[in-house]
Amino acid sequence: MPWTDHPSVTRLRRRSRPVDVLVETLDGFRRHQSGRNGAVLTYYGFLTLFPLFLAASTILGFVLEQRPEWRDDLVDSAVSSVPFIGDQIAGGRITGSWIALVIGLAAALWGSMKAFVGLQLAYDDVWEIVLDDRASFVTQRVRALVGLAVIGVSQIGTVALAAVVAEAGLPRFGQILLVVGGLVINTGVTATMYRFLTSASPS
Repeated sequence: MPWTDHPSVTRLRRRSRPVDVLVETLDGFRRHQSGRNGAVLTYYGFLTLFPLFLAASTILGFVLEQRPEWRDDLVDSAVSSVPFIGDQIAGGRITGSWIALVIGLAAALWGSMKAFVGLQLAYDDVWEIVLDDRASFVTQRVRALVGLAVIGVSQIGTVALAAVVAEAGLPRFGQILLVVGGLVINTGVTATMYRFLTSASPS
C-alpha cells in the first residue's frame, strides 16, 4: 500500500486542503519520476556545453585568422571571461580547424537531441502516457529537431529584438520592449514545447 493511502495520511488529507495538496505533489513527484527526468536533462544539457565551446572556439579561430586586429578587442571584452575560449584568445592559441568544428557540432547536436528526447519522456511521464502509446524512436528524434529549430529561431528573434532596440536609441522604452518581447518569445517557446514534445493531446 502506498504511503499516500495510509489511514492516518488519508485522514489528514480530508481535514486539511494544504496537506492534501502537499501529499499529492510529493506523490506526483514520485509517480512521474521527476528526479530521474531532471537528472537526465541536466546531464545532457551540461554535456552539450563542451562541444559547443569547441565549435565556438573553432569558428572564432577562423574569424581571427581573417581579422587578427579583432583579437585585442576580444581580450578586453566579455568574451575573454568565457571558460576555455577566453584563455585561448589571451594566449593567441586559438585557431580554426574543420575537424574540430565538425566534431563539436556533431557532438552538440547529439547531446541536445538526447536532451530533447529526455524532455519528451518527462512530459509523457507527467501526462502518465503508457509506454505503448508513446512516440516511436523516429518520431522522438524528429520532434527533437523541431525543438532545436524552435530554440534557434527564438534566439535569432531575441538578437533581432535587441538590435532593433539598440538602433532605436530609446533606453527606457527599449528596456520595457526587451522585457515584454523576451516574455512573449519565452512564452511562445514554452507553449510550443508543451504542445509538440508530448504524446498527449493537451488542450
